[in-house]
Amino acid sequence: WALGVVLFEMLTGQSPFAAPTVSDSLARVLERQPDLGLLPPRTPAQVRTLLRRCLQKDPRERLQHVGDARLELTEALDAPVQPVGEATGAPREASLTRTAVWATIAALVAGLAVWVVSRPGPAYAPVTRVRVSLPDGQRLTGATSGPLMAVSPDGTRLVYATDRRLYLKAMGDLDGAPIPGTDLAEAPFFSPDGAWIAFTQGGELKRVPVAGGSPLPVTPAPETISTAFWSEDDRILYQRVGRGILGVPGSGGTPDELMAVPIVGEGAAFVMSPQPLPGGQALLFSRRPPNADWSSGEVVVLDRATGETRVVVERGKNARYVSTGHLVYVDGQTLYAVPFDVERLERTGAPVAVETGIAGSLTIGVSQFAVSASGTLVYGTAAGADTSRGLVWVDRDGTESPLSIAGRAFEYPRVSPDGHRVAVGVREAVIDLLVHDLDRDTTAPVTFDAGEDESPLWLDGRHLIWAGDRDNARQTLRRSADGSGAEEVAFPPGVSHHHLGAWSPSASLLAYTTTDWDIWIADLAVDGEVAPTPFVQTEAIEQAPSFSPDGRWMAYASMQSGRSEIYVESVPRGGGLWTVSVGGGTEPLWSADGREIFYRGVDRMWAVSVETDPGFEPSPPRALFADRYARLPWRARNYDVTSDGRRFLMVTEAPAAESDGLVVVLNWFEELRRRVPVN
Repeated sequence: WALGVVLFEMLTGQSPFAAPTVSDSLARVLERQPDLGLLPPRTPAQVRTLLRRCLQKDPRERLQHVGDARLELTEALDAPVQPVGEATGAPREASLTRTAVWATIAALVAGLAVWVVSRPGPAYAPVTRVRVSLPDGQRLTGATSGPLMAVSPDGTRLVYATDRRLYLKAMGDLDGAPIPGTDLAEAPFFSPDGAWIAFTQGGELKRVPVAGGSPLPVTPAPETISTAFWSEDDRILYQRVGRGILGVPGSGGTPDELMAVPIVGEGAAFVMSPQPLPGGQALLFSRRPPNADWSSGEVVVLDRATGETRVVVERGKNARYVSTGHLVYVDGQTLYAVPFDVERLERTGAPVAVETGIAGSLTIGVSQFAVSASGTLVYGTAAGADTSRGLVWVDRDGTESPLSIAGRAFEYPRVSPDGHRVAVGVREAVIDLLVHDLDRDTTAPVTFDAGEDESPLWLDGRHLIWAGDRDNARQTLRRSADGSGAEEVAFPPGVSHHHLGAWSPSASLLAYTTTDWDIWIADLAVDGEVAPTPFVQTEAIEQAPSFSPDGRWMAYASMQSGRSEIYVESVPRGGGLWTVSVGGGTEPLWSADGREIFYRGVDRMWAVSVETDPGFEPSPPRALFADRYARLPWRARNYDVTSDGRRFLMVTEAPAAESDGLVVVLNWFEELRRRVPVN
């Protein structure tokens, strides 16, 4: 490669990849072929062939030894020179004489010898930053519960998540290649030897060989796994909501609990980003207090011998220990580094800001960066993490008609029974609810900075019910949809964290999903204390329940087959079980007339015609429009349908931005050592 670059410059007077900066030059190396049209017209064909062989981007296709170039140049001396563009067969005097050719070789060899002998040893490897733009049609996942990217331990490969699947990219390749079997996968990470990529898919932890092959299960995990780590002793550590940190063999097996959820203040903390520290006696993780966002997060070390936890960073999240002797973590959109003693489990210096503009979610708590064992840093830029989304009507044939309301971080859109208003959640510093009047084009808040308020449902045309955090407890609340009057508790607290799924006005039944991803039902018509009862309670993930209009049937999504499918059962249970989806499905919704069930497939919205009298009888699913709209990481229903079943209220994905890509920093450890010295 080096010979080809130097020879090209000697013949043309310019570098084949010249650019104003080192980063631009590296980008041209990756993206462009050298322009052989710049060579002098009388350059022998053998020299052109030599240059092509030397400058192949794939090392396997490249000339393997500089000595082989002598044979190519010798042939060039013996052949007549044919100027480019002239007819063959007219011999001409060679303008590149034997003396000139061997002088060139001699100059190259002598120059290389002098450079090898006399060059000073560099104080450090050059640090290089390169922006990696994704090809057309690919963009980083808008809503995710885990990291969007990971870098292999040796820094040679990058895996990243789009809104439909995982892609694997070698650092020397221009584009990434899709990984089969990873539709709707999230939170990828590499094994310590770089031979496997692990990820979550529908709540299940899986792994796939980097060399190619089908994904294999590691363990069914009935939770949303937001962060995980594959340790050197071949164990995968992961966090489960409300359950602490678990570990499972990388080859698969039964998980065991490494740490229960630590108590902070008056409730259980939310923990994530587990990593065993060198020696295995301590565990690093991040946590935040209950009912708070990650601006209150802290970095904690657990001494596994004593059970003692120690706060080592008072404000931060997604901490990682790296071999340079630093903890790196994120606060806001800034990546910090601080020297850390793994034996004494304490900081030995002050934090230093080392990178800015790191993408991430303050509410979910995931920052988009990854570091390889070899010292390569990869991160998404904050500008690419725009969460503004619009609301749009979509006809059954896919025709769009946007609502006039300005884009925000919308989720859980719900159309009022009369079709004149829309309730929707806004996930920003906290999660609030608002109602948009379609006739008057006005918007009014229902909640305001009171806590996490989400998954609203219309009780009738005048009142809303939703799940909200109050007084360090999850409660089911209701209020007038115009924001007037005080909040009321629909039924007492004490139920584990839940998302409200469906309301049946005819039967006064409320269905919701618990922390264990089971579906429970509460009868709000019962006088006195409400006693919720389980409807579907298994080891698999069940979510997104939807009642038929008469309350006799329930559709829901379940992972009981190993893939999320849509099932229907009678209410109460016992009248049969039907699978109505084909090829996977999430987010079911019963039509207002009870004759259809809608659900979301991998990339389409589907409809299933059903008969419910005298018994349940489904028809084969029919594909409706291309579904490129926003989804929630926990697969709760993120759309609604008008009462006539003709229009769908969808949430658009966050708009693509120029920074919808990644930044790669090569030899980042060299810079880290200089900027944040370790005693």
